[in-house]
Amino acid sequence: MNLLNPGTLAFYGIGTSFLIGAFLLLTKVYQDDRQRYTRLNLKFKQVVTNPKDTTLGSILYNETTENELKKCMMPAWLDSIVFNGIRLSVVGLGVVLYLIKMNTGIGPFSSTALLLICLLFSVGCVLRKGFPLHYLLNTYRKSRIRRKNNEVYSLYLLITSEFSTHEEKVGNIYNLLYESRKYFHHIKKAIDKALSSGDGKEINWNAFVRDIHTPEAERLALVMQEVEMLPISQTKQLLEQKREEFSNQNIREYEDYLEDRGKIIYMICFMCAFSIFICPLVVHFLQYKDIINMSNNL
Repeated sequence: MNLLNPGTLAFYGIGTSFLIGAFLLLTKVYQDDRQRYTRLNLKFKQVVTNPKDTTLGSILYNETTENELKKCMMPAWLDSIVFNGIRLSVVGLGVVLYLIKMNTGIGPFSSTALLLICLLFSVGCVLRKGFPLHYLLNTYRKSRIRRKNNEVYSLYLLITSEFSTHEEKVGNIYNLLYESRKYFHHIKKAIDKALSSGDGKEINWNAFVRDIHTPEAERLALVMQEVEMLPISQTKQLLEQKREEFSNQNIREYEDYLEDRGKIIYMICFMCAFSIFICPLVVHFLQYKDIINMSNNL
């Protein structure tokens, strides 16, 4: 492709103008508030608090999408406004590139690829039950919850082991959590919140449960609250009694993991088989298209 061709320059000029316009539109909502690092300004807070108060918010905000993103444990910055804004920007850019491609024949992508991109972001990225993106995000959510629950169970085993082997040397739960927090990754933030938001050396187990937000974390918090009230001589017995509950839940988590993995393997096999089946049809279609074009040119 000749980059000095006027049509090519016009193509990239329009594409660049579209991207700059989308960037300026987003920065109008998400702009710096006199800080070196970006944070939400008053206009964005207004959109998030009551999105129907602004034209942009009423267009991009969707309550169902908002709830689904929260349910799937997406980052706080990825709300329905950002999600729909990205979707509309990609679809709009794809439509512009497709029109340029059809009218001038200029562009880095084929018209089929542009149509597939527009179809993917307009229909495939709908956050509704039964759509592919909903299934993928739900699988991601279950994976995150599973990893957190595994570390909750590991924390319980660590505390139980300490009381079993060093019963008289264990100072208190606070020191034990503080020393063991470095061994965890997914629940480290929750442990830090529990240690820092308590009164003195008291542990705020409510903060621990709110951050992880799983039944297993709540069960561990209840057990630890009982442990803090019991003398050390009875703590070991209580932890051993609760071991079976945690073990059974961990087994169920592993069974769910095997089930999800089986579904993913099935989907991959189905897609591969479908690709093998569709390839000959595509080849015959292209041959038929070439024959028709040759006939028209005669």
